[in-house]
Amino acid sequence: MKQIRDLKVHYNKMYLEQFTCQICFESLPLEWKFKNADLCTHPFCLSCISMHIKLYLRSFAGTGTIRCPEIECEHTLDPFSCRLLVTREEFVKWCDLMCRSALSGIDSCYCPFPNCSALVLNECSDKLKKTNCPNCNRNFCFQCGVPWHAGYGCSESGNLKDRNDILVG
Repeated sequence: MKQIRDLKVHYNKMYLEQFTCQICFESLPLEWKFKNADLCTHPFCLSCISMHIKLYLRSFAGTGTIRCPEIECEHTLDPFSCRLLVTREEFVKWCDLMCRSALSGIDSCYCPFPNCSALVLNECSDKLKKTNCPNCNRNFCFQCGVPWHAGYGCSESGNLKDRNDILVG
């Protein structure tokens, strides 16, 4: 008798705890409802939120701030709440868009060494030239974005005979 009662409770729970997604209008189990890190609680299914993010990333190279699909909602989607809803590549693209947006207007460049490529920010008001990468600890020219070219101007650095000319400096 207890088994039948437990089965009824489970059955009722399964069908009572549902929601209707406001995008696809499917009636779905509550476990499929997207939770936006307590920012907003609009009823969207995981699948529709996933598609919302993918469409944003494919069609709009904006700031990386993806708004909740509810028309009147001012909240954005929490990237960490959405992390498992997109591929790794899509999540990285989303994070890159957010970083670029946050750094817009800040003087920056990437370390030119292929096994590093770290983002380096100019946090000084000075015009940087010789820069030491905080990641790989190698010197490069912040102005032209190549390995440091001691004794050569940025316009002349392209005329160096081989990479040993750069490495000597």
